[in-house]
Amino acid sequence: MQINKIEVKLFMRKALMITQNGIKIRPSYYLPDMSYGQFLIYNQFKPAYYVDFFDSRYQEIRKQVETDRISAKALLRKLLATDKQYQLALSERCLWKFRFGKEISVLCELEPYEINSQHAD
Repeated sequence: MQINKIEVKLFMRKALMITQNGIKIRPSYYLPDMSYGQFLIYNQFKPAYYVDFFDSRYQEIRKQVETDRISAKALLRKLLATDKQYQLALSERCLWKFRFGKEISVLCELEPYEINSQHAD
């Protein structure tokens, strides 16, 4: 099955990061502040997937989040662990981060992270 990538508007700044391999300066990508229900899933430092719980295809899962009182963030962490996606995370893989420099707006092509209602059980 072919998954179509979608364009997502992200903010980007340079960041000083402490990693397991020392201090690095890298671009740091993140969603705008008013992005409730939307998540980036990172592979190391780069965003790899995008999830929007307000998308109509996630209506069942959103209802479960609302009724079971589990946060969408906690559910996503659980799903990543269940799928054994240990290289993926909801934040950049670093021990400490300081963003600096001018914030710019960028369009990134990301794959939607596919969740089905079976996964959410």
